[in-house]
Amino acid sequence: MPSADLPTGQQNRLSQQGATIRSPLPNGLSKAVEDFAPSAHGFAVELVAADHQQKPDVGADIARQWFDRDEIDMIADVNNTAITSADQAFRPMADGGCSFIRG
Repeated sequence: MPSADLPTGQQNRLSQQGATIRSPLPNGLSKAVEDFAPSAHGFAVELVAADHQQKPDVGADIARQWFDRDEIDMIADVNNTAITSADQAFRPMADGGCSFIRG
């Protein structure tokens, strides 16, 4: 799936109350990538988003799919500690896994 050098997943609450204040890719994450200008540093970043619905099992399923099938390298903006912990169970950083940036 990813054609970028650093495919990045954004996992947050995008439904229910979160839907009224967040777009599928929140401006903060998109803006940070844009401001960093990865192409000027010789690589590309692809952003994808998913709604964890504030449920650790849903977040873990998304992380598993991203790591195993979609080759996502990093998950950012996970705003729930239980979901971050569930995500890390599938690809610990010690195994050369992804970075987690908690927003």
